[in-house]
Amino acid sequence: GLIVVDEEKVVMVNPAATEMWNVEVDSPLSVFLDITSEGIEERIVDGRSYEIRRVPFQGGAILVGEDVTDRQRVRERLVRSERLALIGQMLAQITHEVRNPLNALSLNAELLREEVADLPPERVPETEAILATMSDGIAHLEQVTERYLALTRQPAPSLEPEEPAEVAASVARLLDEELKRAGVALDLQTPLLGEIEMDGHQIRSALL
Repeated sequence: GLIVVDEEKVVMVNPAATEMWNVEVDSPLSVFLDITSEGIEERIVDGRSYEIRRVPFQGGAILVGEDVTDRQRVRERLVRSERLALIGQMLAQITHEVRNPLNALSLNAELLREEVADLPPERVPETEAILATMSDGIAHLEQVTERYLALTRQPAPSLEPEEPAEVAASVARLLDEELKRAGVALDLQTPLLGEIEMDGHQIRSALL
């Protein structure tokens, strides 16, 4: 958009400026176009962003404005994508670092389980319960790390016929104890839809 002003009145305007800002010749400048300093200023009109430059011209000034809304949106999406990519790299690195000690913990839990038989009979149930809790926690952490790694790998879907209601119910069963401990009541409304081609593993991960 191009506007020529003299004594803060519009003396010339091109069609683009009229379309963008509804400015006409001989009309006073709109508040958002009342720019007194030289250089570029950003103004927002009706939800769109404009960069407007004021340049001195024969005692008046020329205002040149450009709609930069789409450019800013693209820039914001690019910045967000770069941040997500960085988060993905960090997540993959952290997950790899966590998996190694998890494997060691799992192995040691199995070794301890073999030693339970040598304990006094009265200590066996309590010890087995403790080991079971440890093993469940390790298995849960292994599932979490595997899900995060799957997110960073972005695997291609592997489609197989599955019933959506059963997929959702299987996730609910998996989380049942965790939800109870958190005081959460989960009520699934899952009418049977018939089998659908889907990647059940990825759907379960998304629901989790």
